[in-house]
Amino acid sequence: MPKVQIHYKTNVQSELTFEGVIAPDGSRGYTFSGTLIARSGLNRSGGGLKNIVRFQHGGSKSGYNDIDYVLENNGDNRIAVEGKGTREPNDTVDFRIAFNEGTSGQFPDSATSFRKNVTPGGPWQKLAPLYIAEDSLGNRTYDVRFDGRARADGPDGYVIEGTFDASEGPGAMTTQYAKFCYKSSSESWSNQTYDCKQTPVELKLSGSRKAGDKLYVQVGATSKVLNLYGYGTEISCELPDNF
Repeated sequence: MPKVQIHYKTNVQSELTFEGVIAPDGSRGYTFSGTLIARSGLNRSGGGLKNIVRFQHGGSKSGYNDIDYVLENNGDNRIAVEGKGTREPNDTVDFRIAFNEGTSGQFPDSATSFRKNVTPGGPWQKLAPLYIAEDSLGNRTYDVRFDGRARADGPDGYVIEGTFDASEGPGAMTTQYAKFCYKSSSESWSNQTYDCKQTPVELKLSGSRKAGDKLYVQVGATSKVLNLYGYGTEISCELPDNF
């Protein structure tokens, strides 16, 4: 999922860091989660005001949703944050943060608060690469397949998830392996390798891409002489940024 990284410091040394992730929820929604670490530079222990950080999120063309957190002390306040929201079709998402550092505890206006814009990602695409090997009598000796999906993960990433399964025929004298290979157009191949007997396994993988890159996947197994790999057809997949 695309990372959301925010670091913000005010002129009175209040400081905030947010490390999180965001994901599309259809073309009109999004979800997010992460950890907020906030420290106020104002000591208000002797007055009636509390130090509050306001965490806002919303579609870039829409209004904001506010989440206020009262800081418990002047040290680091570590807060788990998660939520969801709506947006215009395929809109980006804004995150905005501010401290209530006005003399009466007011927050700054939108022009002086910190804003971060994020592209959630595109729709899921089906992935089903397959490799089947047979002996001279037509008996199936290897069956390797991936049943999953992939999508654009923000403007420069992708995610893959699904089930990788492999079966081998009887009589092998050594451990037999199956391999799931993947890459974008601008990447070198990466792979996940498993003992066939260890499958099925659930995979959740990520990688980087450039704008317009396709995703390529392929599966195989040690079906050849000397345990060399045989592979199925290389599958390509478009990764649209928008729904």
